[in-house]
Amino acid sequence: MFTGLIEEIGIIKGIKRHPQGMTLTIEASLILEDMKLGDSIATHGACLTVTHIGNHQFSVDVVQDTINSTIFKSISNNQKVHLERAMRADGRFGGHFVSGHVDGVGTLRSRTKQGNATRLGFEIPSSLHKGLLPKGSIAINGVSLTIQEVNNLGCVVSIIPTTSNWTTLLDAPLHSHVNIELDMLIKPSLQAKSNLDEAFLKEHGYIT
Repeated sequence: MFTGLIEEIGIIKGIKRHPQGMTLTIEASLILEDMKLGDSIATHGACLTVTHIGNHQFSVDVVQDTINSTIFKSISNNQKVHLERAMRADGRFGGHFVSGHVDGVGTLRSRTKQGNATRLGFEIPSSLHKGLLPKGSIAINGVSLTIQEVNNLGCVVSIIPTTSNWTTLLDAPLHSHVNIELDMLIKPSLQAKSNLDEAFLKEHGYIT
């Protein structure tokens, strides 16, 4: 379980492809302090297991199913990725509940300034639209964000300076792809009630 609050920006330093998927070697520092083999690390929002720990770097395996359903199919060396360790049971909780199970791949379609913030518009697969609600939560490349607007393409989020300073969201060029995870508190209702709407979510305490 993760919170969507990025701890560190890592850099891809090695990509080894094999029949079962790929192994990524990632340069980092902060999250190495208490890292152990087998730990779960959210890497651009995808929960991956640590298989090797080295000097200023670690490795994770990515299975083929994860490659197919995330942006890892086109990942490249020296690419920056968001990193977050699994949430501690005794720690302060921030962001929102993030499982690290990516629901789909979205596309950055717009970027506009609004005061000191930047609004980013994303095209989201239509199969995920029922999980997009104004003021609801969404994880984009593992970053916990609040949906400001829902439209026919997908949604718009607002990036404040603090968020831009500890993520790469504003560095991404238009039309680049991102990992999307819907709010995991909403997903059970999506399965249980096909006519999910904002009134239903407010009634059951998912949003205010």
